[in-house]
This record gives sequence, C-alpha cells and structure tokens, in this order.
Amino acid sequence: PGFLKNSISYMGVFQDRLIIGFGSTIFASRPGDYFNWFRQSILDVLDNDPVEMYALGSETDIIQWDVPFDRNLVLFGKKYQYLISGKSALTPKNPNIVIMSTLEDAVLAPPQSSGSLVFYGRDLTTKGSIHQMQVGATSDSVDSYECSQQLDSYIKGKPVQIMCTQSPWHVIVRTTGLKNGIYLYSYLDSAGNSQRMFDSWSRWEWDVKLGACIGVSKYEGNLNVYTLR
Repeated sequence: PGFLKNSISYMGVFQDRLIIGFGSTIFASRPGDYFNWFRQSILDVLDNDPVEMYALGSETDIIQWDVPFDRNLVLFGKKYQYLISGKSALTPKNPNIVIMSTLEDAVLAPPQSSGSLVFYGRDLTTKGSIHQMQVGATSDSVDSYECSQQLDSYIKGKPVQIMCTQSPWHVIVRTTGLKNGIYLYSYLDSAGNSQRMFDSWSRWEWDVKLGACIGVSKYEGNLNVYTLR
C-alpha cells in the first residue's frame, strides 16, 4: 500500500498512535485518531498533533518490524535498529527516535520479545543463527550475542519465523531449510536475567507426508503448527 506517494514498509501502534513508515521515515498519527495526519492549528504545535521523524544517518535504511523492549519500541531496519523511548509521551515537540544498534540483515524473521529479552534472526547465507538482545550494563544501552554460536550447520536455512513462550522458556524457530520440522531453543536464566543457567537446542521433525510447515502460533499455552498438504 502507498502513503504520501511512497510504499509503506512498516505499520504499528505505539502510545495509541498509528505508526507508518516508508524507508527510514516514521509518521505517527494523532492519539486515538489513527487516520488523522493533519495539525489542528497552523500557528501552534500541540502535543496531540501528528509526528514526523527520522534518525540522522539512516537515510538509506528501510524499517520493517517493531518489538516492545523495556517500555520502549525498537524498530528493526535492514541496516540499523532504532529506539523510540516510552519513558515520555511522543509529541511533535520532542520526536525521540535514535539509532540504537547496527545489526545488518536481521529482518527476514520478525523479532519477538520475551520478558526483558528480544530474539531475532540473521539473514546469513552460510548458516542460520538466532541472537538475543537485552538491556546493557549501563542506562540506554543494549547487549546482543548469538544464542546459536555453539552450532555449526545444525540450523538449516534462514530463520523466517520466531515465536517465544514463557512457561516454559522456549524459542521456536521456523527456517527455510527445514520444511518438515521446527527448531526449539530452551533456556533458563537466573533472577534478573544476569546469568544463563541452562540452554539447549533440539529439532522436531515429522514425516514429509504431513506436509511442509507454513507457520506456528500459540494459544492458551499450547503450540499450534500449521502444515500444507
């Protein structure tokens, strides 16, 4: 779909505003009035007016996904990740989008949050990989590392879907290279997520006669796997 003669690459909702993005530019509607993109007054800029913003240095990027993270909203682009602070109200007087990290090729699989963590995949041609993002040791900083670094060619293909469960703590991964199965990452952290006490990878495969996996979802604590046959 188009917006202001541009193709929309991202849509979301934050602080009761409809967020539309094309490229690295973000538009936010009025709060509660999702299709109103016009200011109420020509002379004054009000707090509930629409917001237009972009991060300096990101002109060539394309934002595609978002994920909640520590009361904030993290936007994932092909080149950068952006942070829209949720500690204060988003207003046209204070557009607060900044580049948070530089993690390229991490948009094929939509990132997912689980507790205070964010899991995302890398679109690498050599092997599939899953990474974790968490609040850093200092304020307004993040730490990111690979959860599948102990694996070589175990994960086949590129991650295309990630789903997280919290009871128990699991990350379910669907890839392009495993048509009749999914990957399961189990982990257990100490209080405050200060140390990972346990983690393991496993692969669940079924007969090809059941069909190729086209999606996974969760409902009331259960895992639903959809196949095409």
